Amino acid sequence: MPDASTEEVAITPTRAQIAWFAESAAAGEATGDELAALEANPEVWRDVLEELLEDTEASLEAAQRLTGAERAQVVADFEGERTRLVAALERFGSVDGEAMLLPSEPRLQLSWSSGRIIAWGGGPGLAPTPAADLGDLIAAGGAPHDGWDSHRSILLPSGAEAPALSLPVADALGWLLDLGAGHGTGPVGASARWLGLVAVEAIRLVADGRIAPSVQAHGRRDNGRTSYSLHWIPALVDRDRITRLAEQLPGSVAAITPKAEPRDTTQDALAAMVHAFTAQPASTMAAAAEPPAVRTASDMVEALGAHLNGTRFDAPTRVGSEVMRKITKWTAPIA
Repeated sequence: MPDASTEEVAITPTRAQIAWFAESAAAGEATGDELAALEANPEVWRDVLEELLEDTEASLEAAQRLTGAERAQVVADFEGERTRLVAALERFGSVDGEAMLLPSEPRLQLSWSSGRIIAWGGGPGLAPTPAADLGDLIAAGGAPHDGWDSHRSILLPSGAEAPALSLPVADALGWLLDLGAGHGTGPVGASARWLGLVAVEAIRLVADGRIAPSVQAHGRRDNGRTSYSLHWIPALVDRDRITRLAEQLPGSVAAITPKAEPRDTTQDALAAMVHAFTAQPASTMAAAAEPPAVRTASDMVEALGAHLNGTRFDAPTRVGSEVMRKITKWTAPIA
Protein backbone atom coordinates (compact mmCIF):
# COMPACT_ATOMS: atom_id res chain seq x y z
CA MET A 1 0.00 0.00 0.00
CA PRO A 2 1.40 3.44 -0.89
CA ASP A 3 2.58 5.58 1.97
CA ALA A 4 -0.08 8.30 2.42
CA SER A 5 2.60 10.73 3.47
CA THR A 6 4.51 10.37 0.20
CA GLU A 7 1.79 9.53 -2.33
CA GLU A 8 1.56 12.22 -5.01
CA VAL A 9 -1.81 13.80 -5.62
CA ALA A 10 -2.55 15.19 -9.08
CA ILE A 11 -3.74 18.78 -8.97
CA THR A 12 -5.66 20.12 -11.94
CA PRO A 13 -4.34 23.58 -12.88
CA THR A 14 -6.79 26.47 -13.05
CA ARG A 15 -7.58 28.24 -16.28
CA ALA A 16 -5.49 31.20 -15.09
CA GLN A 17 -2.48 28.93 -14.53
CA ILE A 18 -2.91 27.37 -17.95
CA ALA A 19 -2.92 30.87 -19.43
CA TRP A 20 0.44 31.56 -17.77
CA PHE A 21 1.80 28.23 -19.03
CA ALA A 22 0.50 28.84 -22.57
CA GLU A 23 2.28 32.18 -22.81
CA SER A 24 5.50 30.64 -21.54
CA ALA A 25 5.18 27.80 -24.06
CA ALA A 26 4.54 30.20 -26.93
CA ALA A 27 7.73 32.06 -25.97
CA GLY A 28 9.68 28.79 -25.69
CA GLU A 29 10.21 29.26 -21.94
CA ALA A 30 7.85 26.66 -20.43
CA THR A 31 9.18 24.07 -18.02
CA GLY A 32 8.57 20.36 -18.44
CA ASP A 33 5.86 20.40 -15.77
CA GLU A 34 4.13 23.36 -17.44
CA LEU A 35 4.14 21.63 -20.83
CA ALA A 36 2.75 18.47 -19.25
CA ALA A 37 -0.08 20.48 -17.69
CA LEU A 38 -0.89 22.03 -21.07
CA GLU A 39 -0.89 18.69 -22.86
CA ALA A 40 -3.23 17.28 -20.22
CA ASN A 41 -5.71 20.13 -20.87
CA PRO A 42 -5.67 20.66 -24.67
CA GLU A 43 -9.10 22.29 -24.98
CA VAL A 44 -8.36 24.95 -22.39
CA TRP A 45 -4.90 25.42 -23.87
CA ARG A 46 -6.38 26.18 -27.26
CA ASP A 47 -9.04 28.47 -25.79
CA VAL A 48 -6.53 30.64 -23.94
CA LEU A 49 -4.26 30.81 -26.99
CA GLU A 50 -7.17 32.08 -29.07
CA GLU A 51 -8.00 34.66 -26.39
CA LEU A 52 -4.38 35.81 -26.28
CA LEU A 53 -4.28 36.07 -30.07
CA GLU A 54 -7.53 38.04 -30.08
CA ASP A 55 -6.12 40.60 -27.67
CA THR A 56 -2.77 40.76 -29.45
CA GLU A 57 -4.58 41.51 -32.71
CA ALA A 58 -6.42 44.38 -31.02
CA SER A 59 -3.22 45.71 -29.43
CA LEU A 60 -1.38 45.49 -32.74
CA GLU A 61 -4.12 47.45 -34.47
CA ALA A 62 -3.88 50.14 -31.79
CA ALA A 63 -0.08 50.22 -32.05
CA GLN A 64 -0.25 50.76 -35.79
CA ARG A 65 -2.07 54.04 -35.12
CA LEU A 66 0.76 55.42 -32.99
CA THR A 67 2.70 58.34 -34.41
CA GLY A 68 5.64 58.68 -32.03
CA ALA A 69 9.21 57.46 -32.34
CA GLU A 70 8.37 54.32 -30.39
CA ARG A 71 5.80 53.13 -32.97
CA ALA A 72 8.17 50.82 -34.91
CA GLN A 73 9.36 49.00 -31.79
CA VAL A 74 5.86 48.62 -30.32
CA VAL A 75 4.48 47.29 -33.60
CA ALA A 76 7.41 44.90 -33.93
CA ASP A 77 6.85 43.58 -30.41
CA PHE A 78 3.17 42.85 -31.05
CA GLU A 79 3.89 41.32 -34.45
CA GLY A 80 6.42 39.00 -32.82
CA GLU A 81 3.91 38.01 -30.16
CA ARG A 82 1.27 37.43 -32.84
CA THR A 83 3.64 35.17 -34.80
CA ARG A 84 4.45 33.12 -31.70
CA LEU A 85 0.77 32.63 -30.85
CA VAL A 86 -0.13 31.64 -34.41
CA ALA A 87 2.70 29.10 -34.35
CA ALA A 88 1.49 27.74 -31.02
CA LEU A 89 -2.03 27.28 -32.39
CA GLU A 90 -0.79 25.36 -35.43
CA ARG A 91 -0.37 22.26 -33.26
CA PHE A 92 -4.18 22.08 -33.05
CA GLY A 93 -4.58 22.00 -36.83
CA SER A 94 -6.75 25.12 -36.73
CA VAL A 95 -4.57 27.51 -38.68
CA ASP A 96 -5.37 27.63 -42.34
CA GLY A 97 -5.24 31.33 -42.94
CA GLU A 98 -5.16 33.54 -39.87
CA ALA A 99 -8.74 34.70 -40.24
CA MET A 100 -9.88 31.29 -39.00
CA LEU A 101 -8.33 32.06 -35.62
CA LEU A 102 -10.53 35.05 -34.95
CA PRO A 103 -13.78 34.55 -33.03
CA SER A 104 -16.96 34.48 -35.07
CA GLU A 105 -19.04 35.88 -32.20
CA PRO A 106 -18.35 38.93 -30.04
CA ARG A 107 -16.93 38.47 -26.57
CA LEU A 108 -17.67 40.41 -23.43
CA GLN A 109 -14.86 42.92 -22.93
CA LEU A 110 -14.10 44.91 -19.79
CA SER A 111 -12.29 48.22 -19.61
CA TRP A 112 -11.12 49.81 -16.38
CA SER A 113 -12.08 53.31 -15.22
CA SER A 114 -11.55 54.62 -11.68
CA GLY A 115 -13.09 51.83 -9.63
CA ARG A 116 -15.60 50.73 -12.25
CA ILE A 117 -15.65 48.04 -14.92
CA ILE A 118 -16.94 49.14 -18.31
CA ALA A 119 -18.56 46.35 -20.30
CA TRP A 120 -18.84 46.23 -24.07
CA GLY A 121 -18.85 43.58 -26.76
CA GLY A 122 -16.60 43.00 -29.73
CA GLY A 123 -13.51 41.35 -31.11
CA PRO A 124 -10.99 41.71 -33.94
CA GLY A 125 -12.77 41.91 -37.27
CA LEU A 126 -16.20 42.08 -35.65
CA ALA A 127 -18.67 44.93 -35.34
CA PRO A 128 -19.27 46.15 -31.78
CA THR A 129 -22.21 44.59 -29.98
CA PRO A 130 -25.30 46.84 -30.35
CA ALA A 131 -26.68 48.45 -27.20
CA ALA A 132 -29.84 46.35 -27.49
CA ASP A 133 -27.81 43.12 -27.31
CA LEU A 134 -25.24 44.14 -24.70
CA GLY A 135 -27.38 43.00 -21.76
CA ASP A 136 -27.68 39.52 -23.27
CA LEU A 137 -23.90 39.34 -23.77
CA ILE A 138 -23.34 40.39 -20.15
CA ALA A 139 -25.72 37.66 -18.99
CA ALA A 140 -24.08 35.04 -21.23
CA GLY A 141 -20.71 35.98 -19.74
CA GLY A 142 -22.00 35.22 -16.25
CA ALA A 143 -21.67 38.82 -15.03
CA PRO A 144 -24.07 40.33 -12.47
CA HIS A 145 -27.44 41.22 -14.01
CA ASP A 146 -28.27 44.30 -11.95
CA GLY A 147 -26.61 47.59 -11.13
CA TRP A 148 -25.31 48.54 -14.57
CA ASP A 149 -25.33 52.23 -15.52
CA SER A 150 -25.12 53.81 -18.94
CA HIS A 151 -21.66 54.87 -20.10
CA ARG A 152 -20.34 56.70 -23.10
CA SER A 153 -19.39 54.50 -26.04
CA ILE A 154 -15.88 53.07 -26.23
CA LEU A 155 -13.81 54.33 -29.16
CA LEU A 156 -12.09 51.30 -30.69
CA PRO A 157 -8.79 51.34 -32.64
CA SER A 158 -10.79 50.70 -35.83
CA GLY A 159 -12.65 53.97 -35.30
CA ALA A 160 -15.92 52.21 -34.46
CA GLU A 161 -17.76 53.03 -31.24
CA ALA A 162 -18.90 50.26 -28.93
CA PRO A 163 -21.97 50.88 -26.70
CA ALA A 164 -21.01 50.35 -23.07
CA LEU A 165 -22.40 49.89 -19.57
CA SER A 166 -20.69 50.61 -16.26
CA LEU A 167 -20.70 48.81 -12.90
CA PRO A 168 -18.82 49.51 -9.63
CA VAL A 169 -16.14 46.86 -9.26
CA ALA A 170 -17.40 46.17 -5.73
CA ASP A 171 -20.58 44.74 -7.28
CA ALA A 172 -18.67 42.31 -9.51
CA LEU A 173 -16.04 40.85 -7.16
CA GLY A 174 -17.51 37.34 -6.98
CA TRP A 175 -17.80 37.05 -10.75
CA LEU A 176 -14.28 38.39 -11.29
CA LEU A 177 -12.90 35.88 -8.79
CA ASP A 178 -14.60 33.08 -10.74
CA LEU A 179 -12.97 34.32 -13.94
CA GLY A 180 -9.59 34.64 -12.27
CA ALA A 181 -9.84 31.10 -10.92
CA GLY A 182 -10.63 29.81 -14.39
CA HIS A 183 -14.25 28.87 -13.69
CA GLY A 184 -15.95 31.19 -16.20
CA THR A 185 -17.10 29.47 -19.38
CA GLY A 186 -19.13 32.15 -21.18
CA PRO A 187 -18.12 34.36 -24.12
CA VAL A 188 -15.71 36.59 -22.19
CA GLY A 189 -12.61 38.19 -23.64
CA ALA A 190 -9.06 38.29 -22.34
CA SER A 191 -9.71 41.69 -20.76
CA ALA A 192 -12.34 40.26 -18.41
CA ARG A 193 -10.14 37.31 -17.49
CA TRP A 194 -7.21 39.63 -16.79
CA LEU A 195 -9.30 41.68 -14.36
CA GLY A 196 -10.22 38.36 -12.79
CA LEU A 197 -6.54 37.68 -12.17
CA VAL A 198 -6.24 41.08 -10.48
CA ALA A 199 -9.20 40.18 -8.26
CA VAL A 200 -7.46 36.96 -7.23
CA GLU A 201 -4.34 38.92 -6.31
CA ALA A 202 -6.43 41.42 -4.35
CA ILE A 203 -8.20 38.77 -2.28
CA ARG A 204 -4.86 37.10 -1.62
CA LEU A 205 -3.51 40.35 -0.16
CA VAL A 206 -6.60 40.85 1.99
CA ALA A 207 -6.55 37.25 3.24
CA ASP A 208 -2.88 37.60 4.16
CA GLY A 209 -3.55 40.85 6.01
CA ARG A 210 -1.31 42.76 3.62
CA ILE A 211 -3.43 45.91 3.64
CA ALA A 212 -3.06 49.31 5.26
CA PRO A 213 -5.36 52.25 5.98
CA SER A 214 -5.17 55.57 4.23
CA VAL A 215 -7.31 58.69 4.48
CA GLN A 216 -8.80 60.46 1.48
CA ALA A 217 -10.06 64.04 1.37
CA HIS A 218 -13.08 64.83 -0.81
CA GLY A 219 -13.27 68.58 -1.02
CA ARG A 220 -12.87 71.49 1.37
CA ARG A 221 -15.95 73.41 2.53
CA ASP A 222 -16.31 77.16 3.18
CA ASN A 223 -16.66 76.57 6.92
CA GLY A 224 -13.12 75.23 7.29
CA ARG A 225 -14.18 71.58 7.27
CA THR A 226 -13.51 68.82 4.75
CA SER A 227 -15.17 65.50 3.95
CA TYR A 228 -12.90 62.50 4.63
CA SER A 229 -13.07 58.73 4.24
CA LEU A 230 -10.99 55.71 5.18
CA HIS A 231 -9.55 53.88 2.17
CA TRP A 232 -7.83 50.50 2.35
CA ILE A 233 -4.71 50.08 0.21
CA PRO A 234 -2.42 47.14 -0.68
CA ALA A 235 0.68 46.64 1.47
CA LEU A 236 3.82 44.52 1.10
CA VAL A 237 2.92 43.82 -2.52
CA ASP A 238 4.95 41.34 -4.56
CA ARG A 239 6.46 43.72 -7.12
CA ASP A 240 7.40 40.93 -9.52
CA ARG A 241 3.81 39.70 -9.55
CA ILE A 242 2.55 43.21 -10.35
CA THR A 243 5.13 43.54 -13.11
CA ARG A 244 3.97 40.29 -14.70
CA LEU A 245 0.33 41.32 -14.52
CA ALA A 246 1.17 44.70 -16.07
CA GLU A 247 3.12 43.05 -18.89
CA GLN A 248 0.08 40.95 -19.77
CA LEU A 249 -2.51 43.71 -19.51
CA PRO A 250 -4.78 43.45 -22.58
CA GLY A 251 -5.13 46.65 -24.55
CA SER A 252 -8.92 46.57 -24.23
CA VAL A 253 -8.62 47.01 -20.43
CA ALA A 254 -7.09 50.44 -21.06
CA ALA A 255 -9.49 51.42 -23.85
CA ILE A 256 -10.69 54.43 -21.84
CA THR A 257 -7.20 55.53 -20.76
CA PRO A 258 -4.97 54.30 -23.62
CA LYS A 259 -2.06 56.58 -22.66
CA ALA A 260 -1.85 55.27 -19.08
CA GLU A 261 1.12 53.11 -18.19
CA PRO A 262 0.12 49.42 -17.83
CA ARG A 263 1.67 49.28 -14.36
CA ASP A 264 -0.36 52.32 -13.25
CA THR A 265 -3.58 50.73 -14.53
CA THR A 266 -2.72 47.45 -12.81
CA GLN A 267 -1.99 49.13 -9.48
CA ASP A 268 -5.14 51.25 -9.69
CA ALA A 269 -7.34 48.21 -10.33
CA LEU A 270 -5.61 46.23 -7.57
CA ALA A 271 -6.01 49.06 -5.04
CA ALA A 272 -9.71 49.50 -5.86
CA MET A 273 -10.38 45.78 -5.45
CA VAL A 274 -8.42 45.57 -2.18
CA HIS A 275 -10.53 48.42 -0.81
CA ALA A 276 -13.76 46.81 -2.01
CA PHE A 277 -12.89 43.40 -0.55
CA THR A 278 -12.06 45.03 2.80
CA ALA A 279 -14.81 47.63 3.01
CA GLN A 280 -17.69 45.27 2.16
CA PRO A 281 -17.30 43.07 5.27
CA ALA A 282 -16.78 46.19 7.38
CA SER A 283 -20.25 47.34 6.33
CA THR A 284 -21.78 44.37 8.13
CA MET A 285 -19.80 44.82 11.37
CA ALA A 286 -21.02 46.68 14.42
CA ALA A 287 -19.39 50.08 14.06
CA ALA A 288 -17.53 51.80 16.86
CA ALA A 289 -19.24 54.77 18.49
CA GLU A 290 -18.77 57.95 16.51
CA PRO A 291 -17.95 61.19 18.36
CA PRO A 292 -20.79 63.74 18.33
CA ALA A 293 -18.52 66.17 16.50
CA VAL A 294 -14.98 65.85 15.17
CA ARG A 295 -12.83 68.62 16.61
CA THR A 296 -9.51 67.03 17.56
CA ALA A 297 -7.12 64.41 16.20
CA SER A 298 -8.48 61.92 18.75
CA ASP A 299 -12.00 62.59 17.49
CA MET A 300 -10.78 62.03 13.94
CA VAL A 301 -9.30 58.63 14.84
CA GLU A 302 -12.58 57.62 16.51
CA ALA A 303 -14.49 58.71 13.44
CA LEU A 304 -12.25 56.61 11.22
CA GLY A 305 -12.96 53.61 13.43
CA ALA A 306 -16.68 54.24 13.03
CA HIS A 307 -16.36 54.42 9.24
CA LEU A 308 -14.24 51.36 8.45
CA ASN A 309 -16.45 50.73 5.41
CA GLY A 310 -15.26 53.91 3.73
CA THR A 311 -18.31 56.11 4.23
CA ARG A 312 -17.58 59.82 4.53
CA PHE A 313 -17.60 62.15 7.51
CA ASP A 314 -16.68 65.79 8.10
CA ALA A 315 -13.74 67.07 10.14
CA PRO A 316 -11.84 70.35 10.51
CA THR A 317 -9.47 70.65 7.56
CA ARG A 318 -6.51 71.42 9.82
CA VAL A 319 -7.11 68.32 11.95
CA GLY A 320 -7.80 66.08 8.96
CA SER A 321 -4.65 67.18 7.15
CA GLU A 322 -2.52 66.40 10.19
CA VAL A 323 -4.02 62.92 10.63
CA MET A 324 -3.62 62.21 6.93
CA ARG A 325 0.05 63.22 7.10
CA LYS A 326 0.76 60.96 10.08
CA ILE A 327 -1.02 57.93 8.61
CA THR A 328 0.73 58.39 5.26
CA LYS A 329 4.11 58.60 7.01
CA TRP A 330 3.31 55.46 9.01
CA THR A 331 2.23 53.36 5.99
CA ALA A 332 4.85 54.64 3.52
CA PRO A 333 7.39 51.82 4.18
CA ILE A 334 4.86 49.06 3.42
CA ALA A 335 2.45 50.61 0.90
